[in-house]
Amino acid sequence: TMTNEELPGNYGFRAKRIVRPKGICLLITPWNYPLMQAALKVAPAIAAGNTCILKPSPLASLTCFRLAKDVDWQNTLQLLTGHTTAAQYLVKHRDINFVSFTGSEVGGRHVLTACAQAQPLRQAALELGGKSALIIRHDADLDLA
Repeated sequence: TMTNEELPGNYGFRAKRIVRPKGICLLITPWNYPLMQAALKVAPAIAAGNTCILKPSPLASLTCFRLAKDVDWQNTLQLLTGHTTAAQYLVKHRDINFVSFTGSEVGGRHVLTACAQAQPLRQAALELGGKSALIIRHDADLDLA
């Protein structure tokens, strides 16, 4: 359901928060930090009134199984395991309204292209890799590392 809420504003202005569920959300998570990645996607999506399909990395599916099993999601969370083929199919599926993807830049390009080609245009949120800087000190023992 959609909600409108008036919020107190400063200096005579009024603010309004409007919550509109997107519908069916496909949430694709990477192998690293599987529980945290899934929770950061699932909790706000369900709190906003959406139904979710969680597609974890095949390397981290067991953690997500526990998340799906141990919490009573009242049929708002479905778990899909498998390799990239399953995600590629769902990203293009007409019943998906929103895609959230965390992963590689290459995978993100595929997701964004599929969402842009969907009819109607599908919303997507991408968090792509390459942000993990590594600093090697001049006195580091590379053989030991």
